[in-house]
Amino acid sequence: MPSVPLVLSGPRPRRDPRALLTGLLVARESEIADPVPDHPWIGGTSVRASSVLAEAESAALEPGAGRIVRLDVELPEPAPAARAFRIDVPREHLEDALALTLPAPLIVRCTGGDVVEVAQAVDAAGHHGVVDVTALEDAAPGGAADRAADALSLAAHGAHGVYVIAETADQVIAALAGVVASLRGDDVRDALATPDVAALLRLHPDAVEATRSVLLGVEVPHPAAVIADLARRVPEWADAGTSRGGGALE
Repeated sequence: MPSVPLVLSGPRPRRDPRALLTGLLVARESEIADPVPDHPWIGGTSVRASSVLAEAESAALEPGAGRIVRLDVELPEPAPAARAFRIDVPREHLEDALALTLPAPLIVRCTGGDVVEVAQAVDAAGHHGVVDVTALEDAAPGGAADRAADALSLAAHGAHGVYVIAETADQVIAALAGVVASLRGDDVRDALATPDVAALLRLHPDAVEATRSVLLGVEVPHPAAVIADLARRVPEWADAGTSRGGGALE
C-alpha cells in the first residue's frame, strides 16, 4: 500500500481586529505643534518640506523614517531623510511630477484630469497615488464621491498602492471599507457610502494583510481626535496593543 504523506501545517493565524489600524494613520503637520499621540495607530507624520528645512533641529519634527515630506519648496542636495515625499500638482503638471527622482518613494496627488488615466499613469511610473475621501458627501455624478470610488476601484489592480487623505474617523472607516470592496470586486461606491464595520472586524489575517498592502496610509489633520472617535465607534479596535506597523512605501 502506498504511503500517505503526512503534512504538518502551522497554526492558523489568529484574527486580530487591531491589525487593520496598526501604523495606518499619518499625523499632518497641523497637529505637530502639539505632541503627536504615541499610539500604535500612528505610523508617521506629514510635514511641509519648508518646515523640515527651517526647523531641521527642532524636537517637534520626527527624524527620518516615519516622515512624509510634502514638497512645497525645492529640495536641497542632499534631500532630507524621509519615509516618502508627497507632491500636489494639477493635471497639466503631472508628467513633470512623475519624472522626479528622489531618494525615497513619491506620493502623487493630482487635482483634475480623468481619474482612471491619472491613477494608471502614476502607478506605471512606479509612484503611489492619492485618494481624497474628505468630501464623500458630494454624491453628484462625477463628484468627489464618484472620483474617490473610481480611484479605489483601481487600487487593487495597481502595483504600488494608494495613500488616502481623510479628516474624520468615519472617512478612515470608509477608506478601509472601500479598499476591501476593491479587493473583493464589490461595489466600492456602496462601501464608501455605507461601510460594513462588522465585515471589517471579521477579516481574515490574509485579507487584513492584503488591505494594508494596498492602503499605505491615511493622512489626518487631527489624529488624537480621529483615534478617540475610532475607539468610540468600534470598541473592538480600542484595545490597541503595543505593536506598530504600516504599509510598505517602496
